[in-house]
Amino acid sequence: MNKRDLDEMFNMRLGHLERDQENSNYQAMDDTSKQYVAKIMELREKQKRLLPLFLQSQKVVTRHKKCLKVILQENEENIPYQLSRVIEKGQQGLDGYGQLLSNIQSVLVKNQYLVEQLGKYHSNIQSVTKKTKHVDMGIKQLNGDVSQQEVLMMKMAKQKDRINDLLSGMFTSINQ
Repeated sequence: MNKRDLDEMFNMRLGHLERDQENSNYQAMDDTSKQYVAKIMELREKQKRLLPLFLQSQKVVTRHKKCLKVILQENEENIPYQLSRVIEKGQQGLDGYGQLLSNIQSVLVKNQYLVEQLGKYHSNIQSVTKKTKHVDMGIKQLNGDVSQQEVLMMKMAKQKDRINDLLSGMFTSINQ
């Protein structure tokens, strides 16, 4: 028996109970039986109200189950694709990491070359500084020599003036 058959059978019995309420059989029932009949009728009313909701919820559950099956199937189909994308991205990341390491190595080589060039420039600057110090010392020495020459020239000029004075004094005394 399926649900429809059970509903029909229940409705037939309920129909008998409703008719029995009107005729004398119902009147002959004791109070407990009448309460049972009333309770059955009340439950039948609730069933009539709740049956559509129950059927509706069953439809919703069925629809959700179908949706879940579709989602699971799509995911099963999609998982290999997603995994291949993750692997591809990982490979790209590794390739990028390799390229980054290569770039770092080339930068290190260039840095080494620049360090060597800086070393050469530093040694050139040191030799130029030494030569500049020697030139400065030479200039100071020349300046010292020039000042000594000026002192000597002044002394010589004074001696020349004395000699000229002496000579002019001698010439004047000779001429007299």
